[in-house]
Amino acid sequence: PYTMWYYHKGATAFVDNKGFLWTILFIPEAIFIYIRKFLLPFNLTPVYAVPSFPDTGLFIISLVFFIALLLWIIKLFKKKEFLILFGLAWFSANFIPVSNIISLPTKLADRYMYEAALGIFLIAGTWMADFYNHVNAKRTTALVYASVFLLLAFLSYRQSLRWENSYSLWSYTADLQPQSAVARNNLGVYYDAHDQPELAKQAYELALKYDNSLVPALWNLGGKYLKQGNYEKAFPLIKRMSEIKAPEQYIACRALGAIYLKFYNKPVLAKKYFKLSYRLNPNQPDVKTLKMIIEGLQNAR
Repeated sequence: PYTMWYYHKGATAFVDNKGFLWTILFIPEAIFIYIRKFLLPFNLTPVYAVPSFPDTGLFIISLVFFIALLLWIIKLFKKKEFLILFGLAWFSANFIPVSNIISLPTKLADRYMYEAALGIFLIAGTWMADFYNHVNAKRTTALVYASVFLLLAFLSYRQSLRWENSYSLWSYTADLQPQSAVARNNLGVYYDAHDQPELAKQAYELALKYDNSLVPALWNLGGKYLKQGNYEKAFPLIKRMSEIKAPEQYIACRALGAIYLKFYNKPVLAKKYFKLSYRLNPNQPDVKTLKMIIEGLQNAR
């Protein structure tokens, strides 16, 4: 409940709400993707690009899997398999807050399953123990279990190497998820921090190509143009950002006011956006200067 409230209040980066229909259609797909990653933990990344509408082929497979899962749950109730049902209930309770019923900034993420995975591990552990108790070749079974454990340990270690630094993490993510706007934007931030402005610019442009409403990318590229004094290129980016309801909206409105005042010489529009910036965040940094500018434009026409 806290997660849903937190994101609903907008106390995070821009949240793109793809709509109720998308959410309902995507839930079976999300469950299938997470279960598949439990069973085959390969090509894991911090973020995943999701389509504006669920993939038809994957959706059909996911829907069949979801229906089979529901039928299995009914069977478990009839057989009174309460331990397995508890594992499924645990998974469901931890999946619902991250199912995008309340739209999240990141639609799919491995970290969303950290707690939910305990339910799956409980079910897997129950099956493994039951199989071990009924099989004759216990030594062979134990060897197989140990091999699986060592393989998973190796995969975990190899995955940890991806987090060595920002570049290794986000370049790896971009290779696997080339249309991930978040990965492209974060690569741009890395390039900016390491004095590679042209590569940063290209990364921000790619991020906006895949998601033209990604607030961090809009600000990073727009801010870069502002610093260069290129108001003409900065304007559409800052204007777009000012139209998006996000915690950073007040920053865009203030920057837009400055562009209208200094570049376009339109004090009336400048005053409008300066006032909007103040209304959105009356406690923003250097608010005294903002109030002085607004007062100085009171008679602007």
